[in-house]
Amino acid sequence: ANHAGVRGPAYRLVLRLAVQEPAAAVRLSRRHLSCLTSSDHAVQRSAITHAPEVALLCASAAPAIFTTLLRLARSGSELAKEHLLRATRAGLAYHCQQAR
Repeated sequence: ANHAGVRGPAYRLVLRLAVQEPAAAVRLSRRHLSCLTSSDHAVQRSAITHAPEVALLCASAAPAIFTTLLRLARSGSELAKEHLLRATRAGLAYHCQQAR
């Protein structure tokens, strides 16, 4: 989406679709990775913000998402640091629930 006011609801809609359709989750994760490395800072910020949810939805893409967030955090992005920590906590909580 081209406008920041549209990106949030668009992400929520696509994430909802990905939950219902596993093939959509794979397509979403591929597109999400390209948004994480976008030169458009607004697109990149939206992708960083939604990274934890995408990583949980598509386990095969989680390593690439975590690696990209870590690279962005190391380059000084406070937003990437915050959401990398959030994604890590969410992943640990999910796996702890699955182990019960």
